[in-house]
Amino acid sequence: MNQTPYVPKPGDVSLFETNRTSDKSPDFNGYAILPDGTKMNIAVWAKQTTRGTMYSGKISSWVDRSDPNAPVYQAHPVGTAYTPPANIPQPRPPLFGTKNEPTLQSESESDGLPF
Repeated sequence: MNQTPYVPKPGDVSLFETNRTSDKSPDFNGYAILPDGTKMNIAVWAKQTTRGTMYSGKISSWVDRSDPNAPVYQAHPVGTAYTPPANIPQPRPPLFGTKNEPTLQSESESDGLPF
């Protein structure tokens, strides 16, 4: 029987059950491929409610844990200054506008048009 390997496509989500190490650890970890092809990490917790099992989760930027150059986020000792790792990706520019955009003109400066 010849099986082809699974290749995730945009819109696919894969979750795997975890071995929880604490109460804060997620019950499931995995990834999602967004419609634009971006890969994202997913963590999901299962909670028992009066209506049944509820699943809640968080989505975050993809970090390939097998990549030795991937940024490592570690807690720092209390009372010491935090210094971020040097290889953390730079934040993306804002989608809409910036803080330095020119402000709107007042009515006295405008050409008298109502728009």
